[in-house]
Amino acid sequence: MDTKKIMTILKNIVSNKKEVERGDQLELSFSVEFNDANKQIFTKEEMKTYTVDEVAELINKIDVDSLDESDIEYIKSLYRKFESDNVNSTVYKNEEALIAPLFQKINEYDHVTNEEDFNSNQKALEELTGHNNNLSTAKLISLKSNITDSKHNLDYLRIVNDGVTELISITDPDYLERFANEFASEIIDMSSKEFTNRLKFSTESALEFVELDKYLNDNETSSKMPIPALNDKNLLIEETEEVKRLVEKFMP
Repeated sequence: MDTKKIMTILKNIVSNKKEVERGDQLELSFSVEFNDANKQIFTKEEMKTYTVDEVAELINKIDVDSLDESDIEYIKSLYRKFESDNVNSTVYKNEEALIAPLFQKINEYDHVTNEEDFNSNQKALEELTGHNNNLSTAKLISLKSNITDSKHNLDYLRIVNDGVTELISITDPDYLERFANEFASEIIDMSSKEFTNRLKFSTESALEFVELDKYLNDNETSSKMPIPALNDKNLLIEETEEVKRLVEKFMP
């Protein structure tokens, strides 16, 4: 199904009241009526009522290059409506399935229209902190390949929980993007600690710190750690001083 049809479906919301324990709630669906206007666009089989799960799958198929400004503004308005509903009073009983695909499609559109690198942890973090004030202490420390021992670009997430600064290695250039998409319906109201724990579990890359003297003098400790490309004690000491400088700059 092409993007024009999907956008038409998104604009045909139906809300049916359903009895629940706390009173009436609205159940979402999307209906394409069998009429002359829709016959010009849809096949007979496509003119039906769509469930939120079916619409979530259709949203994933939207080609952002085919969207105009009014389309993306409508998608953003839907996302804000369902996100707010989910956080506050849950007026709808089944909107959660739409939040993640809408959020993902907005991100994809922003990356394409701004000609940005889609694999950007920094951009993803800005999106997350913009939607959740609990994550306001989260900062990304990015080290370019020309200054790292591994000769790879490295990202580290710095976040403060209960006055303690934690550092998590972000293993892929688009990891936070994928993390945000996977947990889109939950991440909106995650606490800072919940976010950190989920990220640690997901990346398996929480950093374990070892004192330099212990690394240099304890063979059992050093044998468990990755061997640096340049195994020079003087260089290690210089690197330690540089780390201290970075700590003072980023983690006062």
